[in-house]
Amino acid sequence: MKRGADGAVSVAETGEFDQNVTHVVERDPVGAGDAFAAGYLSGVLHATDPQERLDFAGRVAAHSVTIIGDWEGLPRATDLAPRTADILR
Repeated sequence: MKRGADGAVSVAETGEFDQNVTHVVERDPVGAGDAFAAGYLSGVLHATDPQERLDFAGRVAAHSVTIIGDWEGLPRATDLAPRTADILR
């Protein structure tokens, strides 16, 4: 469940997880939900644990709102935390 600037909560077989929120200056919220979904599904496809995929989805969504436009704010792996490169291998 997404909670906007307050992050998100995920319930999985192994428990309930609260997203570690990435704080940014929002310039354009368009596409944030799609970016979150893409980040979360990327975590699923890369078999990350529930907390890691939730946090990754949040980082993708946070990055996406820092730039004006529908898709222009979608990050590359190098735009996110260094650990992201390991997740996406």
